[in-house]
Amino acid sequence: MQNFYPGSVLETGWDIIFFWVARMVMLGIHLTGKVPFKEVYCHPMIRDAHGRKMSKSLGNVIDPLDVIQGLSLEALHQKLYEGNLEEKEIAKAKAGQKKDYPKGIPQCGTDALRFALCAYSGGGTSIQD
Repeated sequence: MQNFYPGSVLETGWDIIFFWVARMVMLGIHLTGKVPFKEVYCHPMIRDAHGRKMSKSLGNVIDPLDVIQGLSLEALHQKLYEGNLEEKEIAKAKAGQKKDYPKGIPQCGTDALRFALCAYSGGGTSIQD
């Protein structure tokens, strides 16, 4: 706690300001007497190629490390089992992955991903694949 609380910046999406960020602030002040972070950096909503919000419960979330390093389709499918999706949702997510990433995710590198995300963070409310 002494080393990591409070932090300086929280990075998050606009959609969870009330649900999580406000609660983090209230609970942090209640338990420690300190605000948990000084600044909040809000990024646009991240959406998939079909306009749906990226969500673990839909199985359409992509790990940024997989974009940086690249990932085969089979490895992408295996990641679906790491969450708490039901088998029928996994089947749907696999079909979506096969359609969207038939050869897996190609390696793009750290700088390319950072540049793309920074370019989108200047305005707007959505980033869509």
